Amino acid sequence: AAVVCPIVNTLVFFLGCLAFFMGDITKYAASNNWEGGTIGFILIMFIGVNFLLELGINFFFAPVIARILKIKK
Repeated sequence: AAVVCPIVNTLVFFLGCLAFFMGDITKYAASNNWEGGTIGFILIMFIGVNFLLELGINFFFAPVIARILKIKK
């Protein structure tokens, strides 16, 4: 669960970016002198950082929280 949740969350975020914010993200990528495509910008700049951070936090904290809840019972 600690690994699946960040994957599903990142997929939903990516689809939301494509469906609702593609024009804004294209303008933002152009204003930052991004040479690659908009999809590459989304994958590297938004999703790459978000996914790795979320995966690391979930991977560390999920077992800790599960132990705390088990002890509390």
